[in-house]
Amino acid sequence: MRLKLTILHNNGKKIRGRDVHLRQGDADGACGPYCILMALIAAGIETRDRIISLSRSHGNSNFEKLMGKFDNKSGRFFADGTMRTDLVEFLSHYRKIQTASIHGGSSKVRTFLVDHIKQNHPVILGLPSHWVLATGISETHDNQLVSIYALDPGREPLNKAWNLEIEGGGTGSPKPFLVLTDGSKVAFDDAFALWPV
Repeated sequence: MRLKLTILHNNGKKIRGRDVHLRQGDADGACGPYCILMALIAAGIETRDRIISLSRSHGNSNFEKLMGKFDNKSGRFFADGTMRTDLVEFLSHYRKIQTASIHGGSSKVRTFLVDHIKQNHPVILGLPSHWVLATGISETHDNQLVSIYALDPGREPLNKAWNLEIEGGGTGSPKPFLVLTDGSKVAFDDAFALWPV
């Protein structure tokens, strides 16, 4: 079966995982902030070089304000992780970013994700106790979702636009989606999309 593949692009070129992926520390709950940084790169709002070079500077640019917010709440990341409302608040000072988010059942979150990926909007996808950055989807020619591709900041990057593949069909179970990368099952709790205006 031949599939349609939709991968995020930046300035007309499909993104590559190694150009966007940032690795989360092994002992922190900061997957949400890492996903924000990767989404900013994928959307062309920030560059990887800028994020890596300015990650510890403090100033008045949007990025430096964002890093200051991360620093102010960093103690909480180790214990509690990041909520969807934190993601929204972290980006509140970016005036040239549009955002949308959803909380609720896996099928609503899946529909939100597909709609935004097709519009080239990076989507931060909330799994139970973890965030990943959705970077693409594959569908049959009659638009049946086959797979969701994501960058997981807790996994090693691969030489493609994702390092995590989740089957897109789902079942009626509490964890309806199979992670093809490792065989685990997950639910979708939240999603947060951002894009430049």
